[in-house]
Amino acid sequence: MNPLDERRGQVTVASTIELEMLGWAEPVTVTLRWSSDTPYAVGLLFPGDLEVCWLVARDLLAAGLLGPCGLGDISVFPDLYDPGFAEFVLSSPDGSVGLRMPVHRLAAFLDATWRHVPAGAEAQPS
Repeated sequence: MNPLDERRGQVTVASTIELEMLGWAEPVTVTLRWSSDTPYAVGLLFPGDLEVCWLVARDLLAAGLLGPCGLGDISVFPDLYDPGFAEFVLSSPDGSVGLRMPVHRLAAFLDATWRHVPAGAEAQPS
């Protein structure tokens, strides 16, 4: 977990994780980024010449650790063959991609965000 960035009362939690991209030999590095300014959302930042960021509901990531969830552009679910991984499917008009992430890394990231804004307390003033 990267150090927390606390300025002007804002807290940012970030974690860079290597993910397996299903159907590809090379892993992809993704940074998970959450801010107390937007507590409902987690950014999945993919590096490159044109950095791509997918916004995912924090609750969707948490629910995906327990069972399949998400309709439309983003789905998250436990890996059927290895409970140590969660799978993501990101879909756009240009196509879709499947990714695998270690559950313990995602759970640690979510725990770090909940220490600052607990689940269910997102709408409360800070």
